[in-house]
This record gives sequence, structure tokens and C-alpha cells, in this order.
Amino acid sequence: MVGTWILRDLYEVVPTDYTAELTTPLAWMQTYRLIGRYKVTGVAWYRSETARAPPETLSIWEKFTQVRRWQADSVPDDGTVGWQEVDLSSNPLYLEADANRIYGVGAFSQTGGRFAAKEQLTGYVGQAPANVPLQSAQLTSNGGDVFPSSPATSRVYGLDWRIEPTQDAGAVTVDVDAQLASYLTSGGANYTGSPLADIKTTVENTFNDVEDASTGLAAIKADIQSLLDRLTEAWRDTVASNTNGIPGFLTAWDAFYTQFVDITAPAVADLVDAIGTFTGISVFSYLAALIRFANGIDAPPQLADTTDWELVDETDFVDNLLWPVEADVYRITLSAFDPAGTSEPVGTEIRHAYLGKWCPFNVQFSSEWHYFNTASADLYRGGRMSGLGLILYRPGAGHVQAWRRVEAP
Repeated sequence: MVGTWILRDLYEVVPTDYTAELTTPLAWMQTYRLIGRYKVTGVAWYRSETARAPPETLSIWEKFTQVRRWQADSVPDDGTVGWQEVDLSSNPLYLEADANRIYGVGAFSQTGGRFAAKEQLTGYVGQAPANVPLQSAQLTSNGGDVFPSSPATSRVYGLDWRIEPTQDAGAVTVDVDAQLASYLTSGGANYTGSPLADIKTTVENTFNDVEDASTGLAAIKADIQSLLDRLTEAWRDTVASNTNGIPGFLTAWDAFYTQFVDITAPAVADLVDAIGTFTGISVFSYLAALIRFANGIDAPPQLADTTDWELVDETDFVDNLLWPVEADVYRITLSAFDPAGTSEPVGTEIRHAYLGKWCPFNVQFSSEWHYFNTASADLYRGGRMSGLGLILYRPGAGHVQAWRRVEAP
């Protein structure tokens, strides 16, 4: 049988008959101080001689509450000397024991009976664990089968039980399923704030990040392929268009460069924008603007050289400006500023490390910043803007003109 008999397996106790005849009804009990969760798979009493009468009842008591937790339907007795057992393997009793819950096997006999006991607590062969000390109790009772509450010293009674530890006393599969569901499902009582909920959220966010990364990488791959295709096309068409072959191409470099830029610049800009969107690093947006500017895509129009531009409005500002005036180009001229940082000559102008940043004004301040690093600049995005937001990195002052194309609606 599965389980351990306390007296027989742990202590190797064989009780001897207690010689005194009972002159009054007596309840007696053998207790075992256990710690943990257990299930009881057997209960037994010991017959030490064939002539003695069996107990009238066989029970399991909870000591401190004096509650009977189990009672045999009938006391087993085959009439022979030895342990008389009740097998509970198919329907075990589950108990949880601690310092405040001690259990014992109890019996009750009327007058004329005798019971088996071992009068000394020493000399046992087995090695009992520290958490199973033996205790005993009895009670003379004219009121019948009751809880035996008086300690009996230097005596072990022939009452035993078979137990085995269990991690979850009385647990069944449906209980485990219900507990898991309470932690794993969003409607479960233990879901909110549980580590499993945090793990689930982390996994979902990671999946979304991976999916977004896959989309971003696909866009970068497509833009790189577009750039390679355009480079091939630019080289082939530019060289082929020159009737003088390679020598003519080399002598007409400016024409080649113009055509090359016209074909490749949009692909370069698209690629840089894709990288910026994928990484979330704003410097790539700035780099994209520089590439467009360098390749002539977003270069400001030559306002002074044409008659199809009109000056709509102009204003002075100090340090910053939030100006809701629609225009296609804002021409800024700084009259006073702190250059700070490094600077270098570029053509007829001086380029500074940091001067200011700007963005189109559309009620809410736009998060798409653009930058300027010269004392005069045309702020341009290739279309009508609803206004201008401008911030200087250091104290300064300047003047802004708002220009529109005459033919623009």
C-alpha cells in the first residue's frame, strides 16, 4: 500500500497488552504531531491476545478543537493477534497539520475490555523524523464515546495510521484548471496585477515591435533596390545621351551631374526617410533635408530673379516666433545672434554649428523640425504652409518675410 504507518514503519513498535481490566468505560487516543499536508490511507488498532474484546469505535480526532474528523463504519477484527486495519486508499482523508492542528487515532471501550500499549517511550528500533513526536491521552467516560483529553505519560497505545504527504490536499484537476484560468484569462479574479498579465503584455508588445521592424526593414530594402535601379539608369542614360561617348561625357560633367541628381536624389531621400521612420532617430529626418537641399530637390526658389512671387507680410521677432501667416517661402534674416559653437565659410556666407530650428505652424506646434545655420535663409517645404514656428538656440533677433507664388491659389 502507498503511505507510511507511523508506529510500524517509523518506530517499529509492537504494543504489549495493557494488563489492567477496565472497570469503567475508557476512551484513549494516540496522537502524532505532524507539520504539512497529508492524506490518511489507513487506520488500525492492535490486538495483543485473542481473548480480548475489540474497541467499540475507531476514530480520528482533531486535538485542540476536539472535533471527530473520521469514524470507522465498523471496527475491523479478524480475531488474530496483530494489527487490525481499515483501508482508506480508495477514499483517503485529507488533513493539514501545524502547531495548532494536531490529530490522533482514538478508540472507545466499555468495562471488561483491555487495550494494547507499550509503557516505555525508549528502545524503538526505527528512526522517527523530528516532526512526528508521539503523544497519548485517555479519559474515563461514563458518557460514552467522547474525546480523550487527559495526557497519558510514558505510554504508547496500539493505535496507528498510514499517511503520505501531499502538496495539495484534496485538490482535483478542475481546481487546478480554475486557478490557472483566474491568472491567465483577462476576466480572472487574479489576472490584474499578476506577473502572468505583465508577461502576456510584454510578449504582445514584443510581437508588435518585431512586426513593425519587419515592415520597416521591408521599406528600407525596397528603397535600396529603387536607388540601385536609379543609379544604373542614371549612368546608362547619361553616358548614352552624349554623342561623343566617354570623352564627351567627361567634358560635359555638369550636364551629367544635373541628370544624375534628378534621377537619384528622390531615391536617396526616400531611403533616408525610411531609415528615420524605422529607427525613430530625428537626425535622419535632418539628414534627409540636407540631402534634398544638396541635390536641389528642396532648394529655395530664387525670389529676386522671378516676377511670379509676391511679398504677403513681414515681421520682426526676438528669440522665437509663432506666426500664423500662410506662405510658400519664409525668408529670414538675423540682425543679431550669438554664433556660439564652430563656424566655417561656405561660399559668400558663414555656416554656424547651431542657430535655430523651424517648423510649419498648424495650430499645434509641429513635431517635424527643420534647421538653419546661416544668418539668412529661405525656409521652404515645397508647398503652401499655414504659418511659421521658429526658435533660436541662443538669444537673437531677426526679420521674416512671407512670400507666395502669384499663380498659387
